[in-house]
Order: sequence, then structure tokens, then C-alpha cells
Amino acid sequence: MSKKKIAVIGLRNHALRHIQMLSSIPGIELKVVYYPFDVESSEFPVTMDFESVRSCDGVVISSPTPTHMEYLELLNDYNGYILLEKPAVSTLEQITIIKNWSNEKKSRIHVNFNLPFSSIYKVFNSLIQNKKLGKLIAVDIATSHGLAFKPHYRESWRHKAGKSGGVLETVGIHYINLLLNVFGSYEDVQSHFQWVAHRDGTPDTATLIFKMNDGLRATLRHSYAAPALYKWFVLGSSAYWEYDGFKARLYGPRDTFDSDGRFTSPPLVEEHNLPRTVDWKESLSASVNKFCNVVKDNGQFDITLFDRAVDSSLPILKSLNQIQS
Repeated sequence: MSKKKIAVIGLRNHALRHIQMLSSIPGIELKVVYYPFDVESSEFPVTMDFESVRSCDGVVISSPTPTHMEYLELLNDYNGYILLEKPAVSTLEQITIIKNWSNEKKSRIHVNFNLPFSSIYKVFNSLIQNKKLGKLIAVDIATSHGLAFKPHYRESWRHKAGKSGGVLETVGIHYINLLLNVFGSYEDVQSHFQWVAHRDGTPDTATLIFKMNDGLRATLRHSYAAPALYKWFVLGSSAYWEYDGFKARLYGPRDTFDSDGRFTSPPLVEEHNLPRTVDWKESLSASVNKFCNVVKDNGQFDITLFDRAVDSSLPILKSLNQIQS
């Protein structure tokens, strides 16, 4: 059987990760790497000819977010498969356009949210679905690192207002997608933004507070202007659970007492060793392999997941529109 030919749009950063993974997947040939700027030399088959992209069986769009819709339009009548790096869209208008695409077209597009392919997602989802915490009270997820203080940050597209949703678009969207996958739709969302490192551009720190349809409150807090931090915390009526990027731990039950009969911290009842950097790489590999397997089998992607991936941008774009108006 001949290999399926894949093109990658993008050359550096996250696109390079895709290139490296695709180069070692059985049954896949990395045919071209499209990059619209001059490159002196490369170990990869770099081209500025977009027609060579269209001739492939599958295309990976891993260029900067503001260009995603541009490339989707160039591939409007393309009959192959597309792996589209999140987020799928940059404006509310683009959401309307994409959501109105035919189911057949949607079924050939895999929006890359690799978190659902991760081990921590599986542990978290099992925890919720098996009701190990009793009635859920709160979900809090916080991530941060100091990108906004690096010299090159102010010149990057991630910082430019009107071209980027900032830390919410690049980081927070993963966890919005997580909430939609695990808990379903939400009734309301409140947003709070801060400019900590710089007083211009997109916010480098953002908080979204979701009221889910079952009344659960979920808080997402993400920053590019603080020390490296990775924390998940879920509080329930019977137990609580936390993840620090290394270990996931479940504590319970609620009615735990000390020798004097007073409430005390419950014991550890379940623990998983899940180093985040390892899990992230493995989940990205699993997501890319899922794409390649569908291409090789001439299969289809779940259109429900496609619509949910697009919807993940909605609270971000609505919130940003409020502060820009």
C-alpha cells in the first residue's frame, strides 16, 4: 500500500513538532512543508508553492492563529483531510462561517485539542463520571509562566491586539474545551483581564468564571506574567481532588475526624503519577496519530467534536470584544 502524503503549513515552534512526528509515522510521507518566506536551508522539503500542498492527502495547519482562516479559505474546495491547530477561528464572524459548513466537510477536519488524548484527562473524566467526589461544588484550574516578560514577547503575534486573544486563546482555550467535553454547555461566563507585564496589547492574565448548566462553578485562571504554575482542583461534597502537574491525588471521605471528634483533613485514597511534560507529548502524539489513521483509512471525524472545538472560542472572543468596544 502506498503511503499517504501529508503537507504541513508552518515550519517553526509547534509546526516543527508536527513535522518531526509525521516524519516517523508508518504509512505516512511528509511530502511538503509550506512556508511563505525565504528559507536559506532546511532538512525538510520546504516549499512556497501552495499547489503542492493541495496535492497531498492531508494538510496540517500549524501556522500562527490569525492565519488559520486564510488557509482554510485557500483549501475551500480541497477534498483531503485537515488537521487544524486550535483555535480554529479568530473572530465571531468566522465562527458563524465555519459552523455553517456541511457535515461532510466538517467530518474531514480534526481540530487539534490534544488534552482529551492525555492520561490526566482520562483520570479527571473518570473521576467526574464515576461520581467519586459526591456533588460537585467547584472546579478551579490555574496555569502560568513568565512569557510576557521575555524581550521578544511584545513583537510576537500573541501580544498584538486584534491579532490574538492572548493567553486565553493560546492556553485557556484548552480548558474551555475540557469543560465542554466533560460537563456540557454553560449558562453564563464572567471574564476578568489584567495587563501585568505591559500596558498595551492583549491581556497577559485572564480569568473566566463559568456557571455550567448544572449549577457548577468552574474557574479558569491563566497568566503569562507569573512564575510557572500548573494546578487543577475539584471540590465535591464527599471528597476533593488535586493535580499539580506531577501527581493527581484524591482525598476523602468528608466525615473524617481527629481523636477529639473534630473534622480533620481526609486521608489520601487514590494517587496517579502523571508528569505533565511527558503526558503532553504523549497526548500530542496520540492526536496526530488519530489524524493519520483516519487519513489512511479514508474515514471520518466526529462532527460533534468539530463543533465543540469551534464553540470553545466563543467565550474568549465575546469577552475580548467587550474590552475592545
